Amino acid sequence: MERTEPDSVVCACLQVTEHQLQAAVQQDGAQSVRELIRTTGAGTGCTACHRRLESCLARWSSPGPPPCFPESPGARESGRAPLVRSV
Repeated sequence: MERTEPDSVVCACLQVTEHQLQAAVQQDGAQSVRELIRTTGAGTGCTACHRRLESCLARWSSPGPPPCFPESPGARESGRAPLVRSV
């Protein structure tokens, strides 16, 4: 399972990082994607990051969930690394 850096950008439109999303869940009590959106602004641009927001929420809401940036099927076999941008 791949782990991402805390400063990895999850929402490219608003430059919201994984660290900001984690704080919204653990400190501000966000319990849904809608609350993450309201708290951080993530997902209000093109909405392409909504699946990553769901993954991040699951990651911090229960033990052992998937990373925010799951590998695409076949990425390991093709030798391609997942796209992750750091700020």
